[in-house]
Amino acid sequence: MDVEKQKEEWFKRRRLVAWFGLVQQALVYFEYSAVSISAMYYYKNTMGVTNPRFLYGFSMAVTYISIILSVILFGNYMDKTRNLRRIVFISISCSILGNILYTMSFNAWVTVFGRFLCGINEGGRVALTGEISRIYNREELGKIFSMWQIVGAVCLSLAPCTPLLFLGIKFEIIHNTWIINQNNFVGLFLAISFILMWIAACFCISNLTLDPIYQQIKCEILEKAHENVTFAKDEEKQKDLENISDDILITHKLWTLKNVLKRADVFLVLFSSAILMGQYFQAEVLINMISLYHFNFTMSKLAFATV
Repeated sequence: MDVEKQKEEWFKRRRLVAWFGLVQQALVYFEYSAVSISAMYYYKNTMGVTNPRFLYGFSMAVTYISIILSVILFGNYMDKTRNLRRIVFISISCSILGNILYTMSFNAWVTVFGRFLCGINEGGRVALTGEISRIYNREELGKIFSMWQIVGAVCLSLAPCTPLLFLGIKFEIIHNTWIINQNNFVGLFLAISFILMWIAACFCISNLTLDPIYQQIKCEILEKAHENVTFAKDEEKQKDLENISDDILITHKLWTLKNVLKRADVFLVLFSSAILMGQYFQAEVLINMISLYHFNFTMSKLAFATV
């Protein structure tokens, strides 16, 4: 295969990775919001545990713990190996298993462990985001990440309404032991969705930065983003290029924590976003608990109120 055909094939695989990331973003956001509204009812009404509020809070906490751990581990592994496919398959497999375990209504601690496994998927999403940052220029990144955030925000907002779609669902996998109903069907739905994502990953996910042609394309991506920068072939001019500030070559090199802290505008945006998202998630959990324990809302009524 000649160089031009290799480049054409690489760009096709790049588009597939970007679309895969969009769908994964939608599912991850949907999962968190849909489970957060149904888990309390699941522990209290379906499982009938004596401490549903504790288990609800603990299951949400272990999800965050697994998110933090997976982001650190997968982020470091991705930086060292660039093996995106392995990370994606591992993280999605954890999500599939975790959601299946979450539906097992016969043991509360099994469901909590399931939530821990589900949080690992966030590490795969972050690794995918890092890969996107390496294969697109700054102008294209803005469009891609904006679309991801819009779709994620829509899914985050609409997911609490899903109990209305699962109304009336009730069947048993194991008689009087493993029961699927409106309160935990979301776990089965997500397990099936991530199985489809696992299959899609076989065709859509590639280790693009490990491809030999990437070293040639990398310069082309930068040239497209910064037309005023001339990439010279001789060694002397190439050394001059390497001395250009990080602001110019931001698409070539990922930002470190030091870079973020040095840019007050960027740090302010990221810090404000983190605070607002934390408040949103905390408020969502509190609203679910108050609706059940103080107003005795059914899950369908709470979902309808969310609409």
